[in-house]
Amino acid sequence: MSDHLRCGGGEAVRTRAWGILALTAGVGLTCLLSLTPALDHDLWWHLATGRWIASGHGIPRSDPFTFTAFGRPWVTHEWLSGLLFYRLHQLGGIDLLIAMKSAAAGMAILLSALAALAGRGRASDRVAGAAIGALLAAPLIAPRAFVRPHMLTALFLGALLLFLRLESATGKRIWRYLPAPMFLLWANLHSGFVLGFACWLLYWIGERIAPRLGGGATDPAPAWRERAAALLLALAASLVNPHFVQAHFYPFHLVAREEVRGSIVELRSLFHPAYADALFPKVAALAGLAAALFAIDSRRRMVWPVLLPGFFFAALAVASVRGLSELAVLLPALIGAHSDRFGARRRLAPVACIAVMAAAVAGGAAGLVRGTPMGGGSTQRIGFDLEPGSRPESAVALLREAGSGARVFNLLSYGGYLIHELGPETKVYIDGRLDIYPAGFLESYTRMLSSGEGWSETVRKYGIEIAVVNHVPEPERDRGLRALLRNDPEWVCVMAGDYTLVYARRGPSNPAVIDRYGIPFDPSARHRDFIGDFLAHAEQADVERAIGALDAMRAIGPGEIAPSLFVAQILDRSGRSAEAVAHARRALVLEPSSDPLRLFLVETLQRSDSLDAARMMLEPMLRGDRAPAEALSLRGLIERAAGDPESAMDFLQRAADADPMDPAIQIRLGVVQAEAGRAAEARRHLERALVLRPGDPSALRNLRALEALEARETPPEPRGRATP
Repeated sequence: MSDHLRCGGGEAVRTRAWGILALTAGVGLTCLLSLTPALDHDLWWHLATGRWIASGHGIPRSDPFTFTAFGRPWVTHEWLSGLLFYRLHQLGGIDLLIAMKSAAAGMAILLSALAALAGRGRASDRVAGAAIGALLAAPLIAPRAFVRPHMLTALFLGALLLFLRLESATGKRIWRYLPAPMFLLWANLHSGFVLGFACWLLYWIGERIAPRLGGGATDPAPAWRERAAALLLALAASLVNPHFVQAHFYPFHLVAREEVRGSIVELRSLFHPAYADALFPKVAALAGLAAALFAIDSRRRMVWPVLLPGFFFAALAVASVRGLSELAVLLPALIGAHSDRFGARRRLAPVACIAVMAAAVAGGAAGLVRGTPMGGGSTQRIGFDLEPGSRPESAVALLREAGSGARVFNLLSYGGYLIHELGPETKVYIDGRLDIYPAGFLESYTRMLSSGEGWSETVRKYGIEIAVVNHVPEPERDRGLRALLRNDPEWVCVMAGDYTLVYARRGPSNPAVIDRYGIPFDPSARHRDFIGDFLAHAEQADVERAIGALDAMRAIGPGEIAPSLFVAQILDRSGRSAEAVAHARRALVLEPSSDPLRLFLVETLQRSDSLDAARMMLEPMLRGDRAPAEALSLRGLIERAAGDPESAMDFLQRAADADPMDPAIQIRLGVVQAEAGRAAEARRHLERALVLRPGDPSALRNLRALEALEARETPPEPRGRATP
């Protein structure tokens, strides 16, 4: 191997050194951008499968985890990955799995780069091109860098490329037969091994057509009979799996079902509108341009054994983002194999290597600070802490404590975690193993979520007693299942988390759960004044019951902000601001960077006459020249309550200057000016508030009071607190 990765004589030392540094930077960027806490929801049922196997149940061939597909055939083509992930999770938890997939991504790109260096000619001439390929590969593999078995496919694909290049260059049997044991593992780790066979065949076809298309002959001449024997041996090894030939056809059977294709977001095209502001489509286009330029620069010495697999995986990636990771693996080999002439330019190659290193450093810094744009305004950040809301932990805690054994409806994205935490004793409604469900099931599930159609029939058919769904940002616009649950008196909200909602059906199965956690209003709406709407019609007993239920939720979901915040809002709106402070503080502790939570705490402190504490809490937001308008406005109210009208007007005027379109600030400023005897200025601000928000009751009330005072020609008396 060393003979064919050797980097030439003394004249190439400088290029080689710069190239190695650049390649290291490119691979390092791959590892960094792939070191993300973004977890695919399928990870959890992979871990549950590994636990099932490790517990002595054997490799499952039928579904043991759901009540909707229980006993149906299940092709567990990833069983060995599940066992591997489970053992790693036992050793180091999720952090070790995240580190593992980051290392797998980096190793896959490194193996591909080494494949570029293998072959005829000097490796030193190709190392700069391989580094460029590694740099472009980093942001392409990152969006697919989940803790999932397909990362092992990326790793094995890089190894296969290296074996093929070394076998083609040396003719040694070890490289010819080494893929066979690899395919034995691969076929039990992930069904992506079929892509390995496709890459293998396309590589050999490229070798056969290369002399006719100006690619030159291979050296030494391949032994095609032995090659055929090696391929057959690898094919036989891949049949040693729990499902025999079924594992080979599984990927094709999966995507052949239209309802499955419609349920897998990853099957979207690379240039789908949802990815318009993402980074990876732009990098993919740049990578295609770079590969074309390097191939043209090679002057008819195109490396067809690498080009054909490159075309194939590029087509897969364009058709579906699921193919991005395989395309990323091909890039260093594809660009590097065509970079001999580029690398031979002793002045240009080092400059390109320096540019690669600079781009890698800049890209890594941008990733650390801002994350990687993934489309739709979302970013993928670097680190180990899991994304908020990625796991329905509070729902699991409630279901454990309830212990009712009731049938639970859940979202597809929650199924894997429920299986991991509660299975196999508690069965789920649906999870990410889309191939196990009967025809029409996925379509009916999607339709039920979007429109509510079929929900009543589903409840009756399966005896659903509890529903676990997610909170949506604008629930009042939802016309699907969540709206049905919110508006159906038969269902009671028993968990109002930040991201997850749990509803219990009234009946003999859930009286204890509803008595302890049932809220006498539905907190999922969360519109501007949903707490006020509840308090406007609630009896005192309902208020106390709501507070008790929310406190019970907080106890089993200590990481949830919503229960503490709701209690604080109820107490504050009920005139019990002093009691609300402790709950508001608890919410802020959970998310100390939240300005809205800080402002709400300041309001409760001000209303409970804890003015010094309110000032102290507000101080971090008032530093600098661009203090938020709401923070300035609250400081004005604090100074008003402290009996300093001049300071109050100063802060409120600054707030109005910062946000002249906020009617609440205009009202507050008008009230303080009226109290100071500045009737004309007060009228101007109150009328401005009515222009901004016609019919505002607070503005109208204060304006009428001002007119009454003016009519009596007496100085206005203080009128109490302004209503925002």
